[in-house]
Amino acid sequence: MQKHKEPQRKAKKTKRPKNKIKNKYKWNNIMIALCAVAFLFYFGDSLIRKADRSNIETTFIGYGNVKSSIEKEIVIIRNDRVLLAPSDGHYELIYPEGDRVKKGQPIAKSKNQESSEDYNELIEIIEARINDIENPNVSTGESNDLTAINNKLEALYRNLQARVQNDEVEYIDKIKREIEVLNDKKQYYFMDEENITKDKLLEEKNRLINEKTNKNSTIYSDSVGLVSSYYDKNESVLNIPNIKNLSVSQLNKIENTSNIDYTSLIKKGEPVAVISDNSKWYFACEVTKGDIDVIESEKSMAVEIEDVKFNAKLEDFYKDKSGRFVGYFRVEDDRFSFFEKRKYTANLIHQSSEGIAIPNEALTQYQGKTGVFVVERTGVAHFKAISDIAAQDNKFTAVEYAYITEAGKNSVNIYDEIILNPNNIEEGQRVK
Repeated sequence: MQKHKEPQRKAKKTKRPKNKIKNKYKWNNIMIALCAVAFLFYFGDSLIRKADRSNIETTFIGYGNVKSSIEKEIVIIRNDRVLLAPSDGHYELIYPEGDRVKKGQPIAKSKNQESSEDYNELIEIIEARINDIENPNVSTGESNDLTAINNKLEALYRNLQARVQNDEVEYIDKIKREIEVLNDKKQYYFMDEENITKDKLLEEKNRLINEKTNKNSTIYSDSVGLVSSYYDKNESVLNIPNIKNLSVSQLNKIENTSNIDYTSLIKKGEPVAVISDNSKWYFACEVTKGDIDVIESEKSMAVEIEDVKFNAKLEDFYKDKSGRFVGYFRVEDDRFSFFEKRKYTANLIHQSSEGIAIPNEALTQYQGKTGVFVVERTGVAHFKAISDIAAQDNKFTAVEYAYITEAGKNSVNIYDEIILNPNNIEEGQRVK
């Protein structure tokens, strides 16, 4: 009898918990991520620092002249004496403009086209008419003289027409003047015989004599000063005694005018020359509170106009009716030709220093102090404060050598390498 075999039982497989496997994978991933972050942090920060260092711009401190200045439209204030023409005519200055003249010295003379001979001929005609009245029975030969004048006029008119046709303009003015003189002579031959009297003829003779004298006159200076041809009708207002009565709007309206034109006819009563007192020069302009804060009264400062530099002092300032301030400055030398114009663009230099010039873009605030970051030889940034600024303009700040000597090693010095635009730079940071 066969024994019954019992079926073999399969070994049961051990099942791992699914949560444990997932947790293991999760921790592995976290560890890998942390390692990656640490790697990136370490090497990435190093790369970033290298990139930042490569973007840092530096320069070397050099020597320079730094000027703190204010640009102003200034108006020249001076005492002028205007000399007027005694009669119509053409005038010229005897001395060059800018020459100093004394009181009573001749400074201008007339150069009129009418010569003394023309006046003499007219006076002779008047005298002949007077003689006719005094001696009515004596012939003076006026008819022959009048015929001669008419013949000459006819010849001049033909000559003038020919010159115009040939475009010879250089002769036209001279011919016209000769025609005018002859026509003047003719009028004395055709005076109203009924109304003419000896007294009227004597009056006309005296008029011609005075005109002849005036038209060939010399003009003399009535004061000491510099002779010039600049005249703008502001002489009675823009003078030193009136300097405290000016307003900002008045100064703003001032414009330069053309000088006296000596090539044209100057009429009686018009200016021939101007004598400017050069013992005192002033200029005036609008000043603001900021200007007054930096410009010290009675302290000499340099002024630049058209590449010429001279010294001046702020004498005083006052508030005009509109509430704006007018400052007036006393000029201390005459290196500039103040008599040539009335208004100029000037730079008022209230600070100037020759020393080390630090670019303004290198200045920064660090721990409450103003200074620069200097790159040491080891490539590390070191902050150096600056406390004594001598002058500053739009580009540079100046520190005098005296300050460097007093401050010693902790001060900036010439040829120091400094960081431009030192944003986010820290003391001791390696930058190279």
